Amino acid sequence: MTPREQVTELCKSGVIPHVVKCLSSPKGDACIREEACWVIANCIETNHPEVIQYMISLGILTPLVKLLVSEDRPTTLILVLEALQRILATDRGSPNKLWASYDSLAESVSDLQSHQCTTVVSLATRLLEKYDPEKVVEDAGSYDGAERMDTE
Repeated sequence: MTPREQVTELCKSGVIPHVVKCLSSPKGDACIREEACWVIANCIETNHPEVIQYMISLGILTPLVKLLVSEDRPTTLILVLEALQRILATDRGSPNKLWASYDSLAESVSDLQSHQCTTVVSLATRLLEKYDPEKVVEDAGSYDGAERMDTE
């Protein structure tokens, strides 16, 4: 079974809304939120448009944006930023419209340009360059996709 088929089966099983709930829960343990973030990121990583639309219909963007503000662990922030990048890149409609529909998204991503992890900074800058160039900080850096170890 391919990863795409696995994700399709996972979505059909009905478990994803529960994972989104774990991701959204303010009372949830940070480790549980991080594991939920991994599940969501792995599903989105397939770049399967139907899966991404399903995630959007479940309201996945709101908890992902909240994690950008509430989370400080680089690993989780990288997962969220990469997931957002894939969601926006796969959006069938207008990714700019999707970006603009979440008021706090641009501000939350912009704030990450001063994070201590260079990978987080690079991913945030890359998103801003594409969707909100006015918020790019000049010396924020660039992300080539190869660097993923700077998470400490």
